[in-house]
Amino acid sequence: MGETDYSKRVDELKEAAEPLVDYLYKYGTPHDVIIVRMDSVEHLSGEAGSPIEVRD
Repeated sequence: MGETDYSKRVDELKEAAEPLVDYLYKYGTPHDVIIVRMDSVEHLSGEAGSPIEVRD
Protein backbone atom coordinates (compact mmCIF):
# COMPACT_ATOMS: atom_id res chain seq x y z
CA MET A 1 0.00 0.00 0.00
CA GLY A 2 1.39 3.37 -0.98
CA GLU A 3 1.83 6.28 1.39
CA THR A 4 -1.08 8.16 -0.23
CA ASP A 5 -3.42 5.16 0.09
CA TYR A 6 -2.42 4.69 3.74
CA SER A 7 -2.98 8.36 4.50
CA LYS A 8 -6.43 8.25 2.93
CA ARG A 9 -7.35 5.17 4.98
CA VAL A 10 -6.20 6.85 8.20
CA ASP A 11 -8.26 9.95 7.38
CA GLU A 12 -11.31 7.79 6.62
CA LEU A 13 -10.89 5.89 9.89
CA LYS A 14 -10.65 9.13 11.88
CA GLU A 15 -13.82 10.42 10.24
CA ALA A 16 -15.67 7.18 10.95
CA ALA A 17 -14.58 7.29 14.61
CA GLU A 18 -15.80 10.82 15.32
CA PRO A 19 -19.37 9.80 16.30
CA LEU A 20 -17.97 7.15 18.66
CA VAL A 21 -15.67 9.68 20.30
CA ASP A 22 -18.68 11.98 20.73
CA TYR A 23 -20.55 9.05 22.31
CA LEU A 24 -17.70 8.46 24.78
CA TYR A 25 -17.62 12.15 25.73
CA LYS A 26 -21.36 11.99 26.41
CA TYR A 27 -21.63 8.61 28.17
CA GLY A 28 -18.13 7.43 29.01
CA THR A 29 -15.12 8.16 31.15
CA PRO A 30 -11.45 8.56 30.18
CA HIS A 31 -11.02 4.85 31.03
CA ASP A 32 -13.66 3.56 28.61
CA VAL A 33 -13.11 2.02 25.19
CA ILE A 34 -15.32 1.08 22.28
CA ILE A 35 -14.56 -2.07 20.32
CA VAL A 36 -16.05 -2.34 16.83
CA ARG A 37 -16.18 -5.69 15.07
CA MET A 38 -17.78 -6.74 11.80
CA ASP A 39 -20.87 -7.99 13.68
CA SER A 40 -20.97 -6.06 16.96
CA VAL A 41 -19.98 -2.99 18.91
CA GLU A 42 -19.13 -2.86 22.63
CA HIS A 43 -18.70 -0.05 25.15
CA LEU A 44 -16.34 -1.27 27.89
CA SER A 45 -15.64 0.54 31.12
CA GLY A 46 -12.32 0.10 32.89
CA GLU A 47 -13.21 -0.05 36.56
CA ALA A 48 -9.69 -0.64 37.85
CA GLY A 49 -6.34 -1.25 36.27
CA SER A 50 -2.62 -0.96 36.61
CA PRO A 51 0.24 -1.42 34.19
CA ILE A 52 2.24 -4.62 34.64
CA GLU A 53 5.75 -5.53 33.61
CA VAL A 54 5.99 -7.37 30.30
CA ARG A 55 8.03 -10.55 30.64
CA ASP A 56 10.58 -11.63 28.04
